[in-house]
Order: sequence, then C-alpha cells, then structure tokens
Amino acid sequence: MRKNIVLLALLLALFLAGGGSLAAQSMSKVTIIEAWFIHNESMGDPVAVEKGFYKKLNLDVKVVGGGPGLSPIDRVMAEAKKGGVVFGVDYPYNLLEAREKQKLPLVVVAHDFQKSAVRLISWKELKSARDIEGTVATWIGYDKQIKAAIGADWAARIKVVNQQGDPATIGSWLKKTYQFAHAMLYNEVLVAKRNAKDKYYIYSFPDFGIDWPENVVFTTEEIVQKYPQVVAAFVQGRYEGYKYALANRQEAVQIL
Repeated sequence: MRKNIVLLALLLALFLAGGGSLAAQSMSKVTIIEAWFIHNESMGDPVAVEKGFYKKLNLDVKVVGGGPGLSPIDRVMAEAKKGGVVFGVDYPYNLLEAREKQKLPLVVVAHDFQKSAVRLISWKELKSARDIEGTVATWIGYDKQIKAAIGADWAARIKVVNQQGDPATIGSWLKKTYQFAHAMLYNEVLVAKRNAKDKYYIYSFPDFGIDWPENVVFTTEEIVQKYPQVVAAFVQGRYEGYKYALANRQEAVQIL
C-alpha cells in the first residue's frame, strides 16, 4: 500500500511540475479495457471520446468492452507486455488478490463509485447469508462478496457457476436453473422486475455485512512510472466524461 501511495504521489508531482498541461505534447495512444460491455456504468469513457475531452488532453483513447469470461486484469497485463499504455476497470478486491497471490505489478489510479450496485436475487427468502445454499450464478471475478458473506465454509454450502442466458445474463435464473444470481441495480434488477413470473427477493451485500466499494481504474506500476502525465490526463478526461454524461443524460444514452 505504501508503495502505491509513493507511486501516485510521484505521478502527481511530475504532472504539476509540468504545469498540469499536456498542450505542448503529441497525441498519446491509450487503451481502456472495461470490466463489462460498454453501458451506463462505463459511460465516462465513450462520452469523453465523443465530446473530445480526451483529445483536448492530447490522448487518442480506444475503449474496449468486456464481457463474460473476460478478465480485465489478464487483458491489461497482455496489452502492457506489448508496450501499450493501457488501463482497466475491475473490483478493488480482484486487484488486491492479483497483487498478493499472483504478484502482478498493478496499481489503482482512480475509484469510480462509493457504493456497490451489485445485488443478489433469490427465489427464496433469506434471513442471513447462512441461508444461501445451492448454486449461485455470477460473472467472472464477482464471487468474492458472496463467499465472504457466507464464511470460510462457503465451498461446502454453494456452487459458483458462470452467469448466462438472455435476457441480460439472468435467463437461466428466470428459468429457475439455479436459485441465486447476481444482478446490477441498473440492469438485471430491472430485467427481473419485468420478466419474473413468481415472487423473488432482492438483497444487497451490506444486508449480509459486506459493504465493499466497486469499480476502480488500474494500470501497471511501469506505466505510472514512465507516463505519469498521460495517467493524470486520462483520469481527468474520464471524469470529465462522467460529469458531462450525468448533466446530459439523454445525449449520453445516444452516445452509448
């Protein structure tokens, strides 16, 4: 953690030493790999591209969508090994695990959301996380919260499978192929409301004592060290995109 703080402090110092401006520099090619398909959650990047916020900061940004079975961490590492300036979006606990267990040189440079949009949808009523037994469907890298909520014996209580099936990846849950599925407030929760024919229940993980943040922007230590001004400019442009999208929602929807 101390090493990460030092790297980010160095990034900021170098950026400010350069006057906080990239106006005199040539365009830098950058790739951002989203955690999921390009949608509301990732609106900052496509809006920043479309409205020219990145271009004003001398960045030529390519936005790459994610999807089922695609690890942002693996994809960022692969692109970085080829020499590209690349960022990814993932959950902070996935980054911590990658650093601790795989010893990957990854650092967080920005944090998108204060509250998690992840919910658990269930065909049965739950009094606590200990009532969760059976098959739980989720997306790659999203299983940490439910395992932590259940406890150390989670493997004896649940089987985690890849979430799939239209509409919006909860098709199999709607058919009751499995009892539990993960759902985002802005997507699968709405789909369940429209399509579920029987009574079901929605739980947030703070209900089970797990209140973790989500969606951080990350890159490698080497990229932060070599291109601190590019990193700072990318973060600035990304959140200019979010700010514009939130103030101009209908236009942002059309851009997406």
